[in-house]
Amino acid sequence: MEIKYSILSVILTFLGLYPDFKTISFEAVRESGGIASAKHGIIYQIKMQTKTGSNHLYFDYLYVDGLKIPIEIKNEQNKTSHSFEKKETILVIAAKLSEENPNEPKTIQNHTKSEFPIKYNGKALLSYWLNGKQKYLQIKEFKVKHVLKP
Repeated sequence: MEIKYSILSVILTFLGLYPDFKTISFEAVRESGGIASAKHGIIYQIKMQTKTGSNHLYFDYLYVDGLKIPIEIKNEQNKTSHSFEKKETILVIAAKLSEENPNEPKTIQNHTKSEFPIKYNGKALLSYWLNGKQKYLQIKEFKVKHVLKP
């Protein structure tokens, strides 16, 4: 039974239909350049339409590249928000940032090393809670964009 659910989950995710929300896009924005002390890295963005409000649905971490990264939610007005309504389009953001300091090696911030919490061979997992139950959105890949900072 669990295998059938997993196969169905992968098919629905591929189609952008997930039982708890509708995924719209998966992007990874790679930032580089700029002054030496600036932050550099990858910002993962998952755009989705919710099927329930934030009183029932909570996102906590993105697992990617052996790291566990905390997320933040932005609403359609691009403002950070901890609450959202049913059928609202939101952007789930996880930033894998680092700082470059000429006197020290590159230091990583805001995330910790971690294996995927469940067995999976894709690019990433988005950890979330629905009505008190922990669940995972399996992400096969991100569309990568490169941004050069001045």
